Amino acid sequence: GTPAAGTHQGSADWDAVTWDATLRLEPTSDTMAYLRAAKGFKSGGWNTGSLQATPFDPEHIMSWEAGYKATLLDRRLRLSAVAFYNSYDDLQVTQVQGFEVLLTNAASAKIQGAEFEMSANVTDKFRVNATASYLDAKFEDYLNTDESRPAKGLQDLSGNTLPNAPEWKFNIGGDYTADLPSGAELT
Repeated sequence: GTPAAGTHQGSADWDAVTWDATLRLEPTSDTMAYLRAAKGFKSGGWNTGSLQATPFDPEHIMSWEAGYKATLLDRRLRLSAVAFYNSYDDLQVTQVQGFEVLLTNAASAKIQGAEFEMSANVTDKFRVNATASYLDAKFEDYLNTDESRPAKGLQDLSGNTLPNAPEWKFNIGGDYTADLPSGAELT
């Protein structure tokens, strides 16, 4: 197409060395524990829907995780637990400004928590699943201006909870499998 008024042309290069290391222990054939560390990277870019084509920086993460998995009671019960700690630099944050959705960067954020999962075969036909998670997700360092409320000026959002990060989350469900006369199954 033909370039529109306000079109941005430019280029940038971002690179990073990323890695992932996991130590896995299997004390028995039915249990497993692990420790994991990883460094990640998400590229920067431009807000292409924005008339000013504002850039955003790459995001970096250092992640630590420890977990345990077990299959018990003749494989009828499965348990899983994990604890994690994630440290972000230049976390990419979505913001709505007028009719535009832009990506910007928060200086740093920390996300830590734990998750628990359980799956139990109560009978050969009935299974129950349950999960629970705790999340502590906060901006560590984030100064920002809200373009829709310029009178507020520069705001310090450090210590605020990240969007879409509930502190507690629970889920419980089950399924039952019935045999049909045709030999098929209905779950």
